[in-house]
Amino acid sequence: MSNLLIAVGTVYGSTIDLAEEAIEVLAAMGHSAEMFMDFQTNQLNSDSILLIMTASTGMGDIPDNLMGFYCDLLDEKPDLKDQRFAIVGLGDSGYDYFNGAARRLNELLLRTWRSACCRDSAGRCK
Repeated sequence: MSNLLIAVGTVYGSTIDLAEEAIEVLAAMGHSAEMFMDFQTNQLNSDSILLIMTASTGMGDIPDNLMGFYCDLLDEKPDLKDQRFAIVGLGDSGYDYFNGAARRLNELLLRTWRSACCRDSAGRCK
């Protein structure tokens, strides 16, 4: 089964609640998962799937606790071509910059990595 590294970006805590629930669901499916509140690039592991779960702040900004990871990706430009990832964005579609943080992270990861693991609700790779 798969191992997931869950990097959480939160403003008011709802993303933490969702990550904790996801860990329970994943465990019931036979997967292992660990949540990180201050994820760093040196914690990446190509044997694991990176799952970023983030809310947005202000004008679609990345939450403070994920900003270090985002800046490190920009500055270090690590070779992570074998790293699989998925992103879950939480937000209110009534805002102009709906899911801005998730969109910005996704754009950077797609530029940095070439292998994304995107699964549908049944767990199948798309």
